[in-house]
Amino acid sequence: MTSASFMLWHYMSSMSGLIGPVTSGCGACPGSAAGIVTSAKVGRVRTYQLVPGALTPAEDWIGRQQLPAERRLDRLGAFLNHPATTKE
Repeated sequence: MTSASFMLWHYMSSMSGLIGPVTSGCGACPGSAAGIVTSAKVGRVRTYQLVPGALTPAEDWIGRQQLPAERRLDRLGAFLNHPATTKE
């Protein structure tokens, strides 16, 4: 799990309650508890596979956050580029 995907998993688990505790499922893979991946064990080999569409709710949420975040950053940029005028 990359640090970016772990951060997304951690954020979603703390904010939305979509992801169960790490101790459920295999315990070593938070994605299996969340329904993001499935695992199969054959002998000593455990294989993980992404569940198609499992991240669609996260993608939708990120899409809804993009425009408001861009607008806030644009306002911040405009504020920083135009220093306040002082009255004397």
